Amino acid sequence: MINKNTLIAVYESVLITLLNERKSALHFYINQNAFSHMSLSVEFWHYDINWQIHSHPETHFSPHHHFLAAPFITLSDFEEDHSHVYELRDIMESWEKLEQDGDGTLEDMLCLLSHEALAEALNKNTVKSLLLTLFSENPALQTKSLHELVIVKDPDGRFDKNFMNVAA
Repeated sequence: MINKNTLIAVYESVLITLLNERKSALHFYINQNAFSHMSLSVEFWHYDINWQIHSHPETHFSPHHHFLAAPFITLSDFEEDHSHVYELRDIMESWEKLEQDGDGTLEDMLCLLSHEALAEALNKNTVKSLLLTLFSENPALQTKSLHELVIVKDPDGRFDKNFMNVAA
């Protein structure tokens, strides 16, 4: 089983990479009036992070010429060039063996651990600074807190909460 602090460190490295690699596309979406928030969830059964950018209800983004808003990032796109992305996918893949031996309790624990660690990594100084710099470019977002603009949620609904509220 993986140590939570190790998982946070791996997520932090991956998030920094993803933010730097998609900075211009993030800037493109965040600076549109339609931007509402972004959501991240861990889909470890697919060895992936689901990262989406959401618009306000009844508004639509002008489309980016290369990147969709949903899904915005697919982790596997970065696996080849970034060893820490591969490391994260290996961690997630190792959980599959653990899940097969359990009754669902372990899967719930892994889901909780993975989302808590992701939220804590998003709140680490470097990642948080990158996000806040991007958000500060849109005057409409300057009064919103990070946990309003970035939502970490369990896609299966096991845990009905924004993990960013817990990690903040």
